[in-house]
Amino acid sequence: MRNRPNPRKIRVLVILLLVGLAYYVETQTLGITLLCPLYTFTGLRCPACGLTRACVGMLKGQWVQAATVNWGLTLSLPVLLPWLLVLLVRWLFDRPLNIKSIRVTGWVLLAWFIVWGLARNIIGV
Repeated sequence: MRNRPNPRKIRVLVILLLVGLAYYVETQTLGITLLCPLYTFTGLRCPACGLTRACVGMLKGQWVQAATVNWGLTLSLPVLLPWLLVLLVRWLFDRPLNIKSIRVTGWVLLAWFIVWGLARNIIGV
């Protein structure tokens, strides 16, 4: 275990954040977004369909708009954000990720997104 973050992983994180920022700027200027392959080929919406619009809405403080685009994501945020933060910090500091609470939370989130993906296609939410 390390007491300081891994410098190589910090560089990877900075690159990913810059790519995310570039994608955000591109979507706001050119309006081009990535297409969902599942929706493109089947017409079914995956649990992440609308993720870009929901995240942009949240970044702009438009929570209602974000929720209407993908309320499954919006409802999961109180669990999803802290879980991702714990994963990120443990990864940066080279600490093991195989803690029972992290695994259980991951499985609960996976189950939630499966239920959300089915519900949005079966009952049209």
